[in-house]
Amino acid sequence: MAKKKKSTAVYHHVSADEAGREFGISLLQLKTLMETRGQEGIRELNETYGGIDGLGQRLKTNLITGLSNDETDLAIRITAFGRNEIPRKSPKTFLRLVFDALKDRTLVILIILGIISLTSSIYHPSKKTYETKIKQKRINVEWIEGAIIIVAVLVVVLVIAFKNWLRERRFYDSQSKIELDQKFNVIRDNIIRQIPIKDIVVGDICQIKSGDLLPVDGIVVQSNELKVDESSLTGEPDLIRKHESRDPFLLTGTQIMEGSGSMLVLVVGEHSQTGMIFKLLGTTTEESSGKNMNFENKNQKSGSSAFYIPHTHEWSYKYWSGVLRYVITFIIIYVFVVPKCLLLIVTQSLEYAVKKIMKDNIILRHLDACETMGYVTSICCDKTGVLTTNRMTVVQVYVGEKHWKNVANSVKTEKMTIPVNTKEIIVEGISVNTSYSSKLLLPSEKEILSKHIGNKTECGLLDFVGVLDGNYDEIRTYYPEDRFIHIYPFNSIRKNMSTIIRRSNSTIRMYTKGASEIVLKKCKTILNQNGDIVPFSSVDYDRLIQTVIEPMASDGLRTICLAYRDFSLDRLPDWDDETSIIDQLTCICICGIEDPIRLEVPDTIAKCRNAGIIVRMFTGDNVNTAQSIAIKCGIIKPNDSFLVLEGEEYNRRIKSELDEKVEQNLLDKVWPHLRVLARASPQDKYELVKGIIASKINPIGEVVAVIGDGTNDGPALKRADVGCVMGREGTDVAKEASDIILVDDNLNSIVKIIMWGRYVYHSVAKSLQFQLTVNIVIVLCAFIGACIVKESPLRGIQILWIYLTMNILATLAFAFEMPTEELLTHKPYGRTPPLISRIMMKNIIGHAIYQLAVMFFILFVGPKVFYIDDGRPNGSIFKPSEHFTMIFNVFVLMTLFNEINCRKIHGEKNVFREISKTPLFYGIWIVTFVLQVALVQYGSVIFFCVRLTFKQWMWCLIFGVTVLLWNQILNLIPVSCHTSKRDGRDVYELTSSVDLDPEEQSRRRVSLTKEQTL
Repeated sequence: MAKKKKSTAVYHHVSADEAGREFGISLLQLKTLMETRGQEGIRELNETYGGIDGLGQRLKTNLITGLSNDETDLAIRITAFGRNEIPRKSPKTFLRLVFDALKDRTLVILIILGIISLTSSIYHPSKKTYETKIKQKRINVEWIEGAIIIVAVLVVVLVIAFKNWLRERRFYDSQSKIELDQKFNVIRDNIIRQIPIKDIVVGDICQIKSGDLLPVDGIVVQSNELKVDESSLTGEPDLIRKHESRDPFLLTGTQIMEGSGSMLVLVVGEHSQTGMIFKLLGTTTEESSGKNMNFENKNQKSGSSAFYIPHTHEWSYKYWSGVLRYVITFIIIYVFVVPKCLLLIVTQSLEYAVKKIMKDNIILRHLDACETMGYVTSICCDKTGVLTTNRMTVVQVYVGEKHWKNVANSVKTEKMTIPVNTKEIIVEGISVNTSYSSKLLLPSEKEILSKHIGNKTECGLLDFVGVLDGNYDEIRTYYPEDRFIHIYPFNSIRKNMSTIIRRSNSTIRMYTKGASEIVLKKCKTILNQNGDIVPFSSVDYDRLIQTVIEPMASDGLRTICLAYRDFSLDRLPDWDDETSIIDQLTCICICGIEDPIRLEVPDTIAKCRNAGIIVRMFTGDNVNTAQSIAIKCGIIKPNDSFLVLEGEEYNRRIKSELDEKVEQNLLDKVWPHLRVLARASPQDKYELVKGIIASKINPIGEVVAVIGDGTNDGPALKRADVGCVMGREGTDVAKEASDIILVDDNLNSIVKIIMWGRYVYHSVAKSLQFQLTVNIVIVLCAFIGACIVKESPLRGIQILWIYLTMNILATLAFAFEMPTEELLTHKPYGRTPPLISRIMMKNIIGHAIYQLAVMFFILFVGPKVFYIDDGRPNGSIFKPSEHFTMIFNVFVLMTLFNEINCRKIHGEKNVFREISKTPLFYGIWIVTFVLQVALVQYGSVIFFCVRLTFKQWMWCLIFGVTVLLWNQILNLIPVSCHTSKRDGRDVYELTSSVDLDPEEQSRRRVSLTKEQTL
């Protein structure tokens, strides 16, 4: 071992040129070959390099057994041809993020005004003014306002930069985790190994199958009806058929849609075709969009009009000092009116949700997917591998004219008797007519059952081979894939798979397996109880459907028919004539395969229904199996009248008779009632999702999530608003089309994501309700006060304090409130609701009116009621006073208590409910209250306040607490609700809310959408 490590280390110091001399081809030549491709590339491959075999020899690769797993050899290849990694762009540095935060024009203006204010307060052009102040024994505190503005802005910038830095680091780490979890099958030392994608080297032999996303460039060594989707790289919309001689070139990032095979790796990492594109993208610079630039220009214009100052006054220091104070106050109010904290609450709550979600084994490929899940109204999920465990087991079998209903027990008790020749045909047929990438691994010491690798249905059949005392490995060794005459791979249209082999010098046999009712229709004979071939008529077909297939399906079993056909060497047919080839079959047996429902599924479905979300299931199984599984899962009930359709009937109902195109009006008559779609093709799934999203039946719009795991789910996953895929069993194609990956394949994670998505909306709604109330009061108070008393009752520094403490701290308090399952009792929010609900609007206007009334009462009547001096300014001199301090303090306390009210946005009466479960909320509230007391009592010089007496504090607290009582009065005011009704049964019927209490009305309320929030 020590010697091996030493040799590896040596080769790390060898240059690429020296390492390249070890092989008969250079990296440049390999890159040129992959760039050429096409017919010219095939010609160069054959003439220059001696074809695939010659290329394998140059790369010192055995095309059958693959590379050696020797570390020295692998190190040489990495040095010569590079590592399979595409360097990712590093996250922005902290200083870059600080600079980005400072690009906000408003913050820049505030800094400039703070500097001007600081400078003007220190430098006075008139010596008399300065001496007069000394004589009056007044301390010069004007500089404090400018200094605090600068410090406050810098603090905000640093906080924003730090939060963005943390978010970038988390996202960077999340992407790295996704890359490390990706593995691929390679052959080394004649053993199939799953290795991390980054460890694949040039010369490796990779096994490829339907659903794979290719991580390297290479050429096909062996193929079985291989079809590739190259649209992501070449733009070619049709599937490209790949073959060793016709078109062997495979590119990174393309998807294997059909078939299987093996490939020789030629180019990896940044030297691959996709890698070179990424390198080009990395050199581009970021530019601002025209939309953002226009928005900034509008802000600049509105700002310039605000800074217009008439030249009719004397240009004196006294005049400009007053003007500067007004301008600073205006800018701070302007910052306040534009709810910039809304972005903070969205990013903060979303980041908090994402952080929590990732701890639950959930990976978000797109961060906004979490938020979108909060608006979901419909979930469409695949059956196999999503609702079921995808652990296939043959539990029933019809063979030799007898139906065995308990295969395992029958074998153990030796009651199941199968003719020897029939058993041999079953074993050979399953072993050969399954993908060779599907296999069983022996269980470890901690495991009981074997591990299924590859297609789970095929693995279940391979398990059945073991039950029959067969050995599929021996048969596969005897019939290697390169000796197959032809393969018709399984796809969603064909619904079966056939493999043609040469059994002897005089016999060619085709084995077929597939959907039982489809394969049986092509059978003309069947094996009887003695293993002899007897005729199979349409009457026999109907009998088997009624007595075998339908009972199996009613038990929730997937039925697979195995059949075969022999051909004579004297008259070989045209293997491309699939219709005539897969016909005249002999039925061997019908297998009933059980795929148990996941334990968490019924509870998950029930929670989704309780949240007002409709769950639909689509599957490739027949209608009886699909209906049985749907009942067990809780999607439908035995006596429900919802639609359970097969793909053929579904298409007949939604397509025009003239041009066979889907019509939205026809689809709208079907989907509200549809719960199960059986025998569904990828196109059927795609059209259903697309149609639900495009429908206008629901006034609030439909938001659709799709949960899948297979390649055939790819189109629907991509078309959905949110695509979720199983992490363990999901194919690369499905993962690439998804937004969310459920790492542990636990469906209950969907409920968690929905809850966190709704939490994001609720956090935004609470903050918005709170901020808009504060903004309205500040703007109207400043405007009316300036018009009547020639001075805003609130100084700029006080508004800045409210902005930093009230808004930012309150925003954080709302953002860190833990979600509860109460969120799942509300109806879905949908796609197109208004930004603010009617109840929220009532609360905002109601509390703004009350707070303004209290503040103007204190402003105009306060001196007489509370026996204090009138603090309204005389001339241009603004003195701190008890009068204006009480106005400021009362406003802050009313805002603080209204923060408690804003915890509830649906008109709930108990605003303290579950507040004990949110220590961060009441912790921030208490800290803010203590800071306000300290500010008034000890920060009077800085914030233009004077100390208040105990009695004055009691009056301030009384005005603050009455906000809670005022909120109860507002809850008694009815809110009218738009009424409408959808065409459907248990779909969201928006009934009249006249007789509903406010809490129930709020559950019918619509909410902001993904597009409105981010």
